[in-house]
Amino acid sequence: MTALATNIANATYLGKTNNVANQLAKLQVQISEATQLKSDLLSLAQSLGNAIDGGSLLPAPSVANPTVASASLPFGSSGASGSYSLEVSQLAGPEVLASPVYASSGAAVGSGSLTISFGTVSGASFTADAGHAPVTVTIAAGATLADVASAINQAGAGVSAYVATSASGAKLVLKGADGAANGFTLAASETPGDPGLAALAWEPASGDPLRLAQGASNASFKLDGIARTSASNTIDNAAPGLSLKLTGTNSGAPTQVSFSDPSAGIITAMQNLTQALNAVVGELHTARAPNANGDLQADPGARALDRQLAAL
Repeated sequence: MTALATNIANATYLGKTNNVANQLAKLQVQISEATQLKSDLLSLAQSLGNAIDGGSLLPAPSVANPTVASASLPFGSSGASGSYSLEVSQLAGPEVLASPVYASSGAAVGSGSLTISFGTVSGASFTADAGHAPVTVTIAAGATLADVASAINQAGAGVSAYVATSASGAKLVLKGADGAANGFTLAASETPGDPGLAALAWEPASGDPLRLAQGASNASFKLDGIARTSASNTIDNAAPGLSLKLTGTNSGAPTQVSFSDPSAGIITAMQNLTQALNAVVGELHTARAPNANGDLQADPGARALDRQLAAL
């Protein structure tokens, strides 16, 4: 009886089961077709976006003498035409200050605090930058020259420090940020009974000028003959469609900044776009064909996409 009942049930629902199975198989094919179309369209959009983001469809700037500067399009710029002359007489640079010579990086330096004040060093004068607060760094008892460098770096003052060792001994080297206004002086406050830290102090009026290895400076350049300065060697929007990164000098020998012709890139991009669109349209027409092979022939989304592509 059990077998008979099972056979009757199977016979009763066999048609419905087969119908559901067929519908599921058709749905899976439709999903596969739709997924493939979506993938093709996303790939097309990504390829076009990469071409635009890469700048190959815009007139990109370049410098005839690449040792002087590199050029790029400012963010959001559509480029420019023509050319500019560029002459760089000085790069922006940081102040570099060295300490007196010590026996080694492990030499004791005393304790207390060091105060770094920021501003413009010009000859024997120092003009403090009111907008850049001084930074005080605590130097613990028993600190070595290497410990002082570590303490300055950990303070995040905008001045980096390291110990330079040579045959003559070790020096603490402090290096600031580019730009004339980022010069600095160093004042010391010693802990009573633990002297030595004052040897690191420096200011231009009374300090040893030989300790100033390099003064902070602005970049000086001429663009189309117009003299300009910058606290940074990276100059955004130096001119319409042009950002510069200065890397060298060429006083008396101006170089040219020119813009490429993007016509070839645009033609190639349009040809590739046309080929890709035709491939998508071909796949869509096959999927919507009014026969057994047209898995998306009645799909409203495929029909809407077909209309939109036809309108291009």
